[in-house]
Amino acid sequence: MDQKHNRFLLFILLLLIFLTQFPYEYADWHSNQFLMFGGFLFNPLDGNTYLSKMRQGWEGKWLFELTYSPEKNQPAFLFVFYLFLGHTSKILHLDLLTTYHLARLLACLVLLLAVKNFFQWLFDDRKIIEFAIFWTMFGAGLGWLVVPFGGFPPDFWIAEGYVFLSAFANPHFPFAMAIMVWTLTLSQKELERPRNLWIALFSGVALANLSPFAWIITSIVLGSYFLLSYPRADALSQRMIFLKLMVFGLGGIPFLAYQFWITRHDLVLFEWNRQNVTPSPNLGELFIGYLPLAVWAIWGMVRGHRLNDTRYSIPTIWVIVSLILVYLPSPLQRRFLIGLYIPLVALAMFAFQGIEKSRKVQSKSNPFALWLRLSLALSLVSNLVILLVTFQAIRQRDSTIFLYREEVEAFRWLEGHLPKDSVVLAAPASGSFIPAWTGLRVVYGHPFESIYATERKNLVEKFYRGQMSQQELKTFLADYSVDVILWGIRERDISTVEMQDYLENTYPIGYYNVQVTVYRAIP
Repeated sequence: MDQKHNRFLLFILLLLIFLTQFPYEYADWHSNQFLMFGGFLFNPLDGNTYLSKMRQGWEGKWLFELTYSPEKNQPAFLFVFYLFLGHTSKILHLDLLTTYHLARLLACLVLLLAVKNFFQWLFDDRKIIEFAIFWTMFGAGLGWLVVPFGGFPPDFWIAEGYVFLSAFANPHFPFAMAIMVWTLTLSQKELERPRNLWIALFSGVALANLSPFAWIITSIVLGSYFLLSYPRADALSQRMIFLKLMVFGLGGIPFLAYQFWITRHDLVLFEWNRQNVTPSPNLGELFIGYLPLAVWAIWGMVRGHRLNDTRYSIPTIWVIVSLILVYLPSPLQRRFLIGLYIPLVALAMFAFQGIEKSRKVQSKSNPFALWLRLSLALSLVSNLVILLVTFQAIRQRDSTIFLYREEVEAFRWLEGHLPKDSVVLAAPASGSFIPAWTGLRVVYGHPFESIYATERKNLVEKFYRGQMSQQELKTFLADYSVDVILWGIRERDISTVEMQDYLENTYPIGYYNVQVTVYRAIP
């Protein structure tokens, strides 16, 4: 590729970084003497759990402990990526949020390079490659059409299903997609390099940890391609694809087996895993979330089947495998949407390439080229709406993405004055932040990572609403080994003045500022 193409790639990278990082900078600028940006804009509930895992790494741990519940699990070799980021943060003397966002931006670069190589393997035309890259990195679906009518389409919330949304949300989704794409790029140049087998082994290990679902998809797609292309592939390609599949599998299987074992033998992790249910959207919602790209992709899939072109088997198999897994009966269906946008774009470009060849006209005079550009333009709207809504939430200083300064001061006191593994009772909204900012445990703070989440959340809210008798209060605090009770702005939102009076008259104060009081849970 020439210098013009390299400048295009640099432009795409800078634009992606700007669009996915500027909102975070804008939020930070909106911090003031009363409020502080919490560091996350897309799904801050999950973002706080990532930060809590990084904090454990920063503290020197390589084994994960669930901190969103009072119960202790057996320390487990899970979420190693975020533990690693925590160690990295400590070594580089960076705060955890800075490390998190630097990793996210690095993931954007790695994914862009992987996508570039993938499309260069599939296509020879530079313009088609660049169009495919742009659509992949910035496209979404037509979900923006149903939002005004109360719809909540997948391109507004399923980050792993869309490249831009993944790059905006966290670092592990784009890193996982990059490994998927690299593993499924089967150019002869890649296959003939023996060292790539070592990279495939490492990729299997890394992907199984980043996203077991991505590892399953990649393994099935690569295995299916090997079987389907076996009669036609040359001996060298057969051997190298088989070896790549084997070492990739060997890299991931031990970790997946360990994960399967530990989440069934540890009672705390078993319950955490049991309630981690992520169903897929219905087929109609999913289709809208990938329109108009899906129409082009179906066209490309049909064309590839008619021409029997093995080069386009990979994106076709990828789409079919993902959709089957997405709707197989399982509690984690939605997770198998990871990376789906990439093969859909590849098939769409294959359809357009076929139209160009059949009409024997340049794309500028081809009406289908106009339709393609219109499809791309329509696909950009959802992401623009997401950014606009994000800016509006920032300007309104939404309480899910901003912390009160007094809360941060109280968190720092908790971190510095309570032993590790102490349990803090707090409102659900506060419980989301406490493990991330202090490393301490909470009774409830997350719908998945707090075990028996629905029951715990109801009990916490019942406590703050004053709907427990004095004996029930004592039993509740004892059963969950509560060390301190938080009373702040978020607690007052769900509580009563009578409950505050009861706490003041019953429990000694361990810490106090204008907005937050921490009570010792020993009367």
